[in-house]
Amino acid sequence: MVKEFDLIEKFFKPLANSNRAAQNLDDDVAKLTTKKGEKLVVSKDVFVEGVHFLRKDGGYKIATKLLRTNISDIASAGAKPLYYLLGFSKNKYTNHKFLQEFCRGLKDTQNEFDLSLIGGDTVYCDKMVFSITIFGTVKNDRALGRSNAKVGDLIYVSGSIGRAYRDWE
Repeated sequence: MVKEFDLIEKFFKPLANSNRAAQNLDDDVAKLTTKKGEKLVVSKDVFVEGVHFLRKDGGYKIATKLLRTNISDIASAGAKPLYYLLGFSKNKYTNHKFLQEFCRGLKDTQNEFDLSLIGGDTVYCDKMVFSITIFGTVKNDRALGRSNAKVGDLIYVSGSIGRAYRDWE
């Protein structure tokens, strides 16, 4: 199995074409200059059943974990989340009850952080798969990144460390 950072280095960094917005693919977000003094920050995560969650976790828990993980990526860049796109696979388990709970989880989380769904896509797949692309903004002089972290910097954590990881083990 190829390790994530080796995979990025060998296969995906060449696709970034040294574009400044990609930050050499060394971070979880891209930062795009949008208007004077501000950057658009974008991040994407994919959650796969059996890897990031179990079906028995239920729609509400899966949705809140999915959206909060993406919000965390935006916050790590010093940005305020604004919008997100949702992609997911539907199958025989995506019934009315599941979707109602899933959407309630998204709604509660987006209300807490003042952001909105702006679009997305669905496909059919035997496994449940969810993906969010999230957008936020940050003033140029406030943008944070892994590349400018130094020994002695303070790290702030909200919530419990590791809560976005599979908590069923």
